[in-house]
Amino acid sequence: VGFITVDENTALNIQELRAMPDGGRVTRLVVHRGQARLRVRPFTHDSSDLEIETPAGWSAVRGTDFGITVHPNGNTGIATLDGAVDVQAQGVEVDVDAGFQTLIVQGEPPLPPTPLEGEGDVRLQLRRLTQVEDNLAQVVGQVDPVNLLILNDVPQDIDASGRFDVQISFDENRMIQARVVTPLGRQQRYELAIP
Repeated sequence: VGFITVDENTALNIQELRAMPDGGRVTRLVVHRGQARLRVRPFTHDSSDLEIETPAGWSAVRGTDFGITVHPNGNTGIATLDGAVDVQAQGVEVDVDAGFQTLIVQGEPPLPPTPLEGEGDVRLQLRRLTQVEDNLAQVVGQVDPVNLLILNDVPQDIDASGRFDVQISFDENRMIQARVVTPLGRQQRYELAIP
């Protein structure tokens, strides 16, 4: 039916996997955190269904290429490369067509879809990087809000506009390792040097 690719430290569970009497297949997945990309062929049975649940909402597909990110705070980014994804949260359903992305902030309906830049914008806009203690730095900046931000292998919370303000330790070389991951799995690594 399809393929699922997951990023490291992603928590994904199979909630339901069953065959219907007419030959259709029903799959329900739960992504608790991390990033997963799904490439699913169009279904041949009307009763076939694939749903992905996250802390912020759920998505349903019948044949598409799309990705999902789940932040530590439960906020969920969804980007569709091919096909369409139905996204629902708080009783509001939004169609995310090919070339678009959306964000679901936990406890709120999905935001209106916005155009997707290729397989996602992996820029990290650093606003401030300062040492606050012996081996602790404050990092302030912004990323695309659907993306995951991972500093020193620890996923960070970002707000609905993609802003973050965190304190994190740095290594003996005065460096912080950063990684930005899009819902479709595209990623960019950065080395942040403490001045």
